[in-house]
Formats: sequence, C-alpha cells, structure tokens
Amino acid sequence: MKTTVLNRPALVVALLTMVACGWRGTAHAAAGAQKAGDKIAMQNDLLKLTVDLKQGARISEFVYQPFGGNIVYPLESSGGLLMDHVWEQTWPGEFLYRAYEGEVVKAGPDEAVVRVWSTGTGDTVKGVRFERLITVKDGDRAVYCKVSLVNTTDQGRVTGYWSQNNYWFGGKKEGISWARPAIRGIDRLGRDDKGNEWFAGAWYYIDDATAGWNAGFSKELRQGMLCLMNYHDLWRIYDNASSITTEWMYDRVAIPAGKTWSTEIALFPVSGLTGFVHGSQGRDIEHQGVGPEEALDRHRAGCEVRGADRCGAEGHGQGRRRRRHAGRDPGHPERRHCGRHNGHRDLR
Repeated sequence: MKTTVLNRPALVVALLTMVACGWRGTAHAAAGAQKAGDKIAMQNDLLKLTVDLKQGARISEFVYQPFGGNIVYPLESSGGLLMDHVWEQTWPGEFLYRAYEGEVVKAGPDEAVVRVWSTGTGDTVKGVRFERLITVKDGDRAVYCKVSLVNTTDQGRVTGYWSQNNYWFGGKKEGISWARPAIRGIDRLGRDDKGNEWFAGAWYYIDDATAGWNAGFSKELRQGMLCLMNYHDLWRIYDNASSITTEWMYDRVAIPAGKTWSTEIALFPVSGLTGFVHGSQGRDIEHQGVGPEEALDRHRAGCEVRGADRCGAEGHGQGRRRRRHAGRDPGHPERRHCGRHNGHRDLR
C-alpha cells in the first residue's frame, strides 16, 4: 500500500558563535556503509559511525575527526544517538533496547544510506512501523536522519515521537552545557567543572522554543553538537543536566490507517566554539569563515571569528505559532510532567 507523508516542512538552521572555526579537512573521501552481523558501519573522511541493531538501532559510536574519539557515552549508561521513543510511554519505553531490522540502502560513493526499522506493540503505536533513514554524505560532517512512522493497520493511531541523544565531550560529564532558543532569549543550563548543575533560565525542559534546534557543548574543549529538527512539529526541548541527555519531543499527531508521518533531523558536530547563540528559520543563510567542506548543503552554519564567549542572546521573533502549548488542551494531560525519567543509568 502506498503511504502518504503528512508533513515535510523545512528544517531550521542555527548560527554558531565560535572562537575559531575548527579543523578543516583537505580532501573529500567517498562515503561508505557496511553491514557486519548486528552492526552497520558508516563513514566518510570526517565521520565514523556505528549503528547497533541489537540496541534499538542507536548510533553507538560517533567519531568526528577533530574530536579525536567517540562522544557517545557507554551503552551500560544508555549512551546513543537517534534513539526512538514515544512520550506517552515512560522511559525507557519499548524501543530503546529492542532489536531492529536494518539494511544498507546505498553504500556510496556520494552518500551512504542505511535504513532501520521496528514495529510498535504498545497501545498507541501497535502496528506502527518506526523507520529511520540515516545518511552520511561525501565530504559532509552532518548526519541526516529521516524518521517515518508508518501506520500499517486499518485503524488510526495517535502518538507523540521523542528523540533522545546521549553524548558527552572528553569522556566526562563535568563542563557540559546546553543552549536552546526560547521566547526570553537563549536558555542555558549545564554542569560546572566540579559537576554541579547550574541553570541560567528554565529547568531541564522548555515548552516555548522559538526555533527547531538544541545544542550541547563543552566550552573548555570547544566541542559541540548542534541538533536540528522540524520546528513546526516541536513540542518540548528537554536537556537533563543530571543525566547528560539531549532530547526533544514532538506534538502528538494522528496517523490515519495506511498513512505515514515523517520528520527530519540533522546532527551537526562543530569544533572551536564557545557557545550557540542564534536560531533562524532561513534555509540559505550565508556562512562566514568556513570552508566548503564545513557547509551543509541544506543547513548552513555561520561562523563568526570574534572571540565572543557569551551564550546569551535575544530571541529572533520566531514565536509566530506562540504558543498553542501554553495551558495544554485536555487531550494532553501527560504533558505537564511527561512521565519523565533520569534519561540513563548512572554514569560512572
């Protein structure tokens, strides 16, 4: 049965403030993907990834060359990127440790594409196939992911997708910070160099995002990860400073029988930064101070070499949907607390 994509809006772009623009590759190596048993390796000249099919098809290894090592923290602490959840299920839910099916759709050389999938069994997702199409491109440091929820049943389903990404920098939880765009400006939180939590605005979550991005970074190491997502479906941005998790949840959507809901995500590692300060809906923002290998073909980042180290910024006036989430409707009673979790087992 042919499925119909219900929503394919443009992704947002974020501007970064950096002290330096970081490492630049000199040659664009071909992208590739290989499946060996329950794992799929993906790589290009800048990235090396491992998708673990036995563990929810999470990205269990993410190596960006300037970082010098894997930023995903240990599996026993629930480390991983692009992990599937639905927020009506309390963490860890049914997908986190489930074995997925997977295949290499394209092995290169211009891009490597991997498809992973599993079908839900819970009340709201019974018969809904969760698919992720993960793409690594030749000479591109971003990881692109298209998430599709395919209703294979003859009845409608209503569910809210939730993406969880558990990573750190330098193999430690101290010194990590997050920035996310809110109506009062850039909302920040994190852990200091002694491991104490701090908050410059809201607590772990915000329900008043003005753009579709969420970023974790280490000011000390000048390393960061910018996560881009579809703003128009976004409900909540959630960064757990205790558990070191980078997450976001989408509005609950109705998926008719035989139809598909889709959204897109991009993970964009950056080096040389001191903080993330700005978000925009534009698709073609000029990028400054970066070589062509550092520009995304659909998500461009502006790099300002000006030594600024502040993360605070005024909002960009993008709250035009403001905000149907305020005072949630009776159909979303769970959203007051979300049945939340610690986000991982204790980090040692």
